[in-house]
Amino acid sequence: MSVPQPRLAVVGSETAPERASDLASPRRGRLGLPLLLGLLLTAALLALGLQTRRAGELSERAEVLSAQLSASRAALVTQRAHMGEVRASVSELRARIGALDALVQREEP
Repeated sequence: MSVPQPRLAVVGSETAPERASDLASPRRGRLGLPLLLGLLLTAALLALGLQTRRAGELSERAEVLSAQLSASRAALVTQRAHMGEVRASVSELRARIGALDALVQREEP
């Protein structure tokens, strides 16, 4: 008595890939490229956001430093004017002391 052999038939052969490499390639190519581009776009947007924030911070810092520089320059102008007044007063005082010294020298016997 012979045992009947099971019949094997290919089901859906018109859609089945011929090799295992054909399975991964088209899907990976279709999904991989957009995924990679999406990741690169996300990284670029994050970098742009960070650079924009950093540029804003540096701009604010530059404005603060510019205001401080202007205040320092104004203080320096004021200080120089005051020093000019002090020099003029010292010069006038020297002239008076010189005149007093000359007066004292004349009156001494």
